[in-house]
Amino acid sequence: MKLDQLFGSIGSQVLYGAFILIVCFAPLFALMVIVHFRRKRFKADYLEPFTEMPLRPPGESLRIKIESLGDELEDSLFALMGTSFLAFLLLLFLPMAKSGVVWLTLGLGLVISYVIYAPKLLRQLQELWNYRLGLKGECAVGQELNQLVADVFQVFHDLPFENFNIDHVLVGPAGVWAVETKTRRKPAAIKGAAKALVTYDGQTLQFPWGNDRFGLDQAERNAATLSKWLTASTGDFTPVSAMLVLPGWWVERKARGTVNVLNPKEVRRAFPLRPANPLSPDRIQRIAFQLTERCRMERAK
Repeated sequence: MKLDQLFGSIGSQVLYGAFILIVCFAPLFALMVIVHFRRKRFKADYLEPFTEMPLRPPGESLRIKIESLGDELEDSLFALMGTSFLAFLLLLFLPMAKSGVVWLTLGLGLVISYVIYAPKLLRQLQELWNYRLGLKGECAVGQELNQLVADVFQVFHDLPFENFNIDHVLVGPAGVWAVETKTRRKPAAIKGAAKALVTYDGQTLQFPWGNDRFGLDQAERNAATLSKWLTASTGDFTPVSAMLVLPGWWVERKARGTVNVLNPKEVRRAFPLRPANPLSPDRIQRIAFQLTERCRMERAK
């Protein structure tokens, strides 16, 4: 075969492969462009009707993380699928792909792509499962806390601070509480009531698999941070009590500690009916005002 015929044949195959790629991807690319510009136009033409943004619901920070992680997960998945599909088309339509050098190059490219994106994809999946579990836990605890409104408490969810949030805050005559929710899976291998029992000795938590301080340190830090911020915001020293709530776990308390550890069903019975030094209505109002302003949701961007 003459050189010009060889290159002519290869060129035809390249053009054919390019045509297949265009046919496969052009509609998707066009749709993405249309969606992008329609979204920008929609946001420019319409405004949200709220003059005052609603307060954050339980688990709002986790919901935002789940939404963002879903986008990252799609990017990783599309990167792996796109790399594999492109290699397939090249091997299918290019005669030169029969060369060992081309096979080696494409194989090496695929390996590098999977080494980069596959662990990232698996990590994102694990984070997504954990965030979803945490969101369910915060919603479950939030539902129990919302019932305290009938007991003259004000309840705030997902109080944001820089780089972290406080899951729930309670304000009432009995005082102020920072509530941390920790949702933990139970071991399937352990049978009976033992798999749902956690023991609190005032210092550590005894789970079926061993001791740790899961959530205790965070609950203490949250209470201290909230106390410092409310004191500065209201001008009056505002002590804050720490509470750790474990959805789905039966809590056995053998000693008192700096953190009150509870099952969600126990929360309503955890407060004194007649506190020794109740907060005045004016103090409660000033504290609630600061929390309300900080807990408002952000407008969509």
